[in-house]
Amino acid sequence: MLVNVERLQAKMDEQRLDGLVATSLPNVQYIAGFWSPELADFPYSGQVYALITRDRPTEPFVVTPNLDMSVVLDGYPARGTIGVGTFYREGPAEGVELTKEERWLKAHSVDAQPAASPLEGLVMALEQMGLANKAVGIGEDQLRPFFFRSDR
Repeated sequence: MLVNVERLQAKMDEQRLDGLVATSLPNVQYIAGFWSPELADFPYSGQVYALITRDRPTEPFVVTPNLDMSVVLDGYPARGTIGVGTFYREGPAEGVELTKEERWLKAHSVDAQPAASPLEGLVMALEQMGLANKAVGIGEDQLRPFFFRSDR
């Protein structure tokens, strides 16, 4: 695990933060433990978010395109996920039993209702984590003004 829990919590205490949102490739990897293809391939427009709360810094919540949901399995056990957009995954052949990882992937990327946009997914994650009305630090270096346009 990359997260230095004591240092992270001390910084969050210093800034009076209840939660953090990582938006850049290195910070998402630090918080959630996986390399995001979306952020690697689209460094100026990719949108993936890894969120944590001060009291549960080793249980990230991830918002990522459904296409890349499988890489979340490479990271730390996710507290929750929200997929964005649609991505078709073939179901198992009749009589084939899915592995634990395959069942997780199916539940999070096929069976779960995806968010319509990364911003909607971020808002949903903040609400599900109880951070909607809390002090949250966000890695704004990756956020671009066009992310918040309503016509997107």
